[in-house]
Amino acid sequence: MRVALINPRNIDTPNHPLGLLYIAAALEKEGHIIKIFDQEMDITPAKFAKEIMMWMPEIVGLTSTTPQFELGLKIASEIKLLSNTIPVVFGGAHPSVCPAEVIANDSVDFVVIGEGENIMANLCRCVQNGGDLNNVKSIGYKKSGQLIFTQREPLIENLDTIPFPARHLLSSYWYFAPPRIRGVWTKSLITVMASRGCPYRCIWCSSHTIFGRKVRFRSPANIMEEILQARKDFNIDSVYFVDDTFTVNIQWVETICELFKKRELKGIKWACQARVNTVTAAILKKMKAAGCVQLDFGVESGSQRVLNILKKDITIEQTKLAFRRTKEAGIKAFASVIVGTPGETKEDVMMTYQLLKELKPDYTEIFYATPYPGTRLYEIANELKVFNNNPIVYDNWYVSKQIDNPVMSVGFSKNELIKLRSMLENQVIWRNYLTLFGDLTSILRVFQILNLGFLGLFNGFKRFISTGKIDSISVEVLRYYRKKTKSLFYK
Repeated sequence: MRVALINPRNIDTPNHPLGLLYIAAALEKEGHIIKIFDQEMDITPAKFAKEIMMWMPEIVGLTSTTPQFELGLKIASEIKLLSNTIPVVFGGAHPSVCPAEVIANDSVDFVVIGEGENIMANLCRCVQNGGDLNNVKSIGYKKSGQLIFTQREPLIENLDTIPFPARHLLSSYWYFAPPRIRGVWTKSLITVMASRGCPYRCIWCSSHTIFGRKVRFRSPANIMEEILQARKDFNIDSVYFVDDTFTVNIQWVETICELFKKRELKGIKWACQARVNTVTAAILKKMKAAGCVQLDFGVESGSQRVLNILKKDITIEQTKLAFRRTKEAGIKAFASVIVGTPGETKEDVMMTYQLLKELKPDYTEIFYATPYPGTRLYEIANELKVFNNNPIVYDNWYVSKQIDNPVMSVGFSKNELIKLRSMLENQVIWRNYLTLFGDLTSILRVFQILNLGFLGLFNGFKRFISTGKIDSISVEVLRYYRKKTKSLFYK
C-alpha cells in the first residue's frame, strides 16, 4: 500500500522525526511504499492536507506528542474533508497515553498504543487484506459507535530485529545541519536510539508509558552498523543518543566506547543524556577517548527538597561530583533545570541559582514544570486545579523552545514564575554563548548563522522587549537561519 506518514510540526528545530522513520522502515520491510510528510511551520493544515492527498495514499499515519495533538487533529480533519474513506491512524506518545480521547474524534479511525513498528505493520496488513481488527494487538478503533481496544502487544524484546530508521526518506540537509549538539559545532548529525525504557520514576516524564520501566539494549555492534551506514549515506560526523539514560549500564557503554575507537568510526563526535548518579571518573575517561563531547544532565533543582518532590532520586552532592568529574575528563556538561515544581518556593529557586553559579555548566536550559498526560505531575496539577488554561490548550505546549508562558503556576503567580525563569536564564545565557566561541572554526560558523539569520534580529529584539529574555534574540536568528538551510538538499 501507499502509506503517508505525517509529522505535524509545531517547532522549527530540525529534529529528525525518528519515530516515523522507524515506522517507515518497518513498513518498507513489508513491501509498502512510504512517504514522510513533515509539515512546514508556515503551511496551513488545509494546504498541507491537499499536498498529502495529491500523493494518493491508501492509509495515513500521524505521530503525535501532546503538543502536536491539536495540530495533528486539524490535519486529519482536512484529510477527511478531501476523502472520508481513507483510514487515518494516530500513534506516538499522546495517543498511547490518551487513546480514548484520541479515537473519539470523528477524523481518527485507529490509534496505535505503544511501540509502533510491529503494531502498524500488522494494522496495515489487516486493512489491506480486510482481516479481523481484533487480531491486531494494541490498537483502538470504532465499531457501531463503540470504542474498542484490543489486547496489548508486548514490548519488542530484541531491538536488533527492528530495521534502521528510514533516513533515506529525508532529502533536506535541514535535518542534519549544524548547530545540533548544544554548544558543540559539528558538520552533520543523526539522532540514534540505542536503548528503550527507563527504570527511574521522575514525576514529569511519560517515557515509561511507551517504552516501559525495564531498559532494553540494542547490541553495540548493531548500533555501530547504523552509524556506519549513516556515515556512508549522509557523511555524518556526529551522533546524539536520545536514550532516556545512556549511562545506566556501564559495561554496555564501555563496549560502545571500544567500538567508537575503531578506524572506520574514529573522529565521530557524540553526546548523550546521562544521570549524575551513573557516571564514574573511569567511564568518563573512556567516553572522552571514544569521542564523547558532551553529557546532558538533569540537574532540575538546587534544592534537595524539590528534587525529592520530583522523585529524581539524586542528591545535590552527586550533581556537584558528576559535573566536576565530567569537566576533569574534558567533556562538556549540559544542565537541564526545571522551575515551577508544585511546592517550590522562591528560596528553592535561589538555591538553583546558586548551584548553577557553582557548577558553571557549559550549556543550560531552563524549563517550566510541564504536566504532560501520563505523568504523576499531570495528576498533581489536576488535583490542585492549577492549569493556567482550562481546558488545557495543547497546541500552546512546545517540546523544545517553549512558549513564553507556563502551562501551570503553583505557589507563584504566572508573572512571578516568568520572572524567576528569566532570572535563571539570564544568569547562564552568556556562558551558553561563550561555549560557541571555543575555536576559530566555531567562531566562523557562528558568523555564518548570523549572516543567514540576520533578518531574525528584528523579531528577536521585539520578543526580548516582551519577555526580558536575551535568549529570545538567538531563537529568532536561528529560525531564519534554518529557513535558509531548507533550500539545501541531499541528492
